[in-house]
Amino acid sequence: MHTYRVELHPREKTFTMTDIVRTRGEFGSRTVERGRATYRTWGRSLDGGERTSFSSADGHRLIREAARELGWQELRPTSAKVALVFGVIGGLLALGTLVALAVVFWP
Repeated sequence: MHTYRVELHPREKTFTMTDIVRTRGEFGSRTVERGRATYRTWGRSLDGGERTSFSSADGHRLIREAARELGWQELRPTSAKVALVFGVIGGLLALGTLVALAVVFWP
């Protein structure tokens, strides 16, 4: 089950959006993931007649468009900001490693 948590900040007319994905695994185990999720699923109705699909990006788009029409602006959730910082740090470390290897093994 996929839901969206939208937190409104009325003074600034801003909001944050977080995806909450609940899954049920084998043997009745359950997991809950929070953050930004983008995926698409397909399936059929229980009688096999109707094909269904879900795209988390479509849900993001619906929320953003409705908020934009009302004059609200999206802020990134804290988890997205932390992930961006770790991504930048990882990229800089990888670049530094490549430069160091190039200097050491340059003919």
